[in-house]
Amino acid sequence: MAVDTATKRYSALNVGCPWRGPAAIPSGTIGDSPRAIVAWLYSGFDYAADDGAVWAFLLAIAGTAISDDGIMGTIFLDDATAVPDTHVKIPPGIAHHQDGRRYVALWPADNDVHYRGEIACRDDGAMLIDPSGTRTQDSNGTALTYRGEVIATTSDPEIWIFGFGHRGAGEMCMSDIA
Repeated sequence: MAVDTATKRYSALNVGCPWRGPAAIPSGTIGDSPRAIVAWLYSGFDYAADDGAVWAFLLAIAGTAISDDGIMGTIFLDDATAVPDTHVKIPPGIAHHQDGRRYVALWPADNDVHYRGEIACRDDGAMLIDPSGTRTQDSNGTALTYRGEVIATTSDPEIWIFGFGHRGAGEMCMSDIA
């Protein structure tokens, strides 16, 4: 991928730096590249998801892709699959695909876990989830298990917390959890 246009060069300067403001060249259209710039992402990547769906960046929170109905874009990884080398770590250090979807996984068999705040993550940055967990704590309204896994669901959101869709009991709404 070449950084071969002015738009790509300007957006590369602002990756993860919202205080600088969007650095887009006005073109009269709002395509994937300008949306990526407004979401503080690099505009040179193809932001169409692997399954053909295009994630809306209208509600991108700190570079995390959220669909127009509030569902966080996620890519589920099994225990044997590592986060690809092409990932991007977005503060607080959770691994994301270049299109803004978060990598998520279940608790690893080797118990090699680190914490990003109250949220448990694998060593490679995949956020740990539990689709059937019991809420024992929360992080700003998001339901967590006692080990720090985010309780996840693929159901439609009922409430929104900091722009992320949740169910009424705090389960975070995600696109892919298994």
